[in-house]
Amino acid sequence: MTEVQKRYLLEFLPAMALFLAAVYVSTLVLRHPIAPLLRVGTALLPVPFSILVVLAMVRRVRRLDELERRIELEAVTIAGLTVGLASFAAGFLVEAHVLQISIIAVFPTMIAVYTIAQTWAGRRYR
Repeated sequence: MTEVQKRYLLEFLPAMALFLAAVYVSTLVLRHPIAPLLRVGTALLPVPFSILVVLAMVRRVRRLDELERRIELEAVTIAGLTVGLASFAAGFLVEAHVLQISIIAVFPTMIAVYTIAQTWAGRRYR
């Protein structure tokens, strides 16, 4: 494991643990009736921790060498365009009342496609 990977895990894992804990707490609290303003705050509780996760990812990319950055660029481009087009198509299907999907699925899908694209792009250069 490289120094960049070690440092990334030291930043990413605590942020992800806090994010998952916030999602869990938020989900538990939102099962009960609470005041509207408190409901908004509770629903958005995971967001600051997701920002920490994203910041860890950005710092990781900044520490990479040129080839690794190129792989990241390809992976992010593929993920963004693929999920963007899929979301666009899904939007039409939702409007046609053929599909019912939550917008919350977009970001996790983007991360999954990014991971696949990163693996593919990495293999192309190695």
